[in-house]
Amino acid sequence: MSRARRQILGACLGAFLLLLLYRYHRTNDGILPSTTPHAAPEVILNFEINPKYLWRKIPVLYPVAEVQPLPATLSKTLPKVQSADSKVSRLNLGRQTTRQSAAKAAFERCWKSYRSLAWGADELAPLSGSPKNMLQGWGATLIDNLDTLWIMGMHDEFKKAVAAVANIKFEGAQSPEINTHDVNIHLLGGLLAAFGLSADQKLLEKSIELGDML
Repeated sequence: MSRARRQILGACLGAFLLLLLYRYHRTNDGILPSTTPHAAPEVILNFEINPKYLWRKIPVLYPVAEVQPLPATLSKTLPKVQSADSKVSRLNLGRQTTRQSAAKAAFERCWKSYRSLAWGADELAPLSGSPKNMLQGWGATLIDNLDTLWIMGMHDEFKKAVAAVANIKFEGAQSPEINTHDVNIHLLGGLLAAFGLSADQKLLEKSIELGDML
């Protein structure tokens, strides 16, 4: 092979390696070149907001000086958590199924205790077995586990929980102060997550009601 051909071949090989390196770093940064972002599904509000709870009409005592707008563009596509090299065999599939069954059985046992001893309360005290309200008595455990009920296929329990959530009165608080951080992540987050999975309009209505209150 002539010297000129070797130089051309070396240049092509180097460019190819640089391209591979570039794609590797782009993928690790969470940007997948072959992935096209999907538009968010359109949510249709097919209900009327309860006129009793028009929180948005209440005067704000301490208005925010500047409100940051939500981003208009989609965020980066996150890399997959599950390894692409993982293989499913009868051996590890059986092990996974056993672990899933054990996790569901543990959740069902805890949920049964909450339902019978502290239904509607924020939490169940594990030693005394008595209900406790650390978040205004707005059913933190009830709301925070809606998505878990749906994911685990406990749809009958999910419907009962949604019916109880629909009757929660956010205008009644047991304390003059509320923990807005916990209300955001446990209550509002729980309602939105469950609505995202089930598309139950009652959950969306309660989300808007709670969001307006906040």
